[in-house]
Amino acid sequence: MMKKRIAKEQLAPGILALRKQILRESERIKNRTKEDVIKELEDEIKQYEELYGGPFEVVFQDVFDPDALAEPDDFYNWRDALKELNALKKTLLP
Repeated sequence: MMKKRIAKEQLAPGILALRKQILRESERIKNRTKEDVIKELEDEIKQYEELYGGPFEVVFQDVFDPDALAEPDDFYNWRDALKELNALKKTLLP
C-alpha cells in the first residue's frame, strides 16, 4: 500500500491563506470597541434564550448542580456572557 505524499509546495498556499485569515481575525478582535463586544454578547444571549425558550434565570431557576445538566457548557457560557455583559455595561455608565 502506497501512501500519497503531499509536497510542501502544495501545502504552502493553504498555509499562507490560513495565516492571513488568522491575522485578519486577530486585528478585528484587537480593534473591537466595548459597544461591539456588548452587541456580540447580546446576540449570544439572545441565541441561548431562543434555544431554551426563556431567560437564564427562568430556564435554570431549579438547577442546583449545573454539571448534572445534559449541556453544562451552555449553562456556564450563558451565565458568563451575562456576567460579562453586565460588567461592560457598568463601565459605560456615567
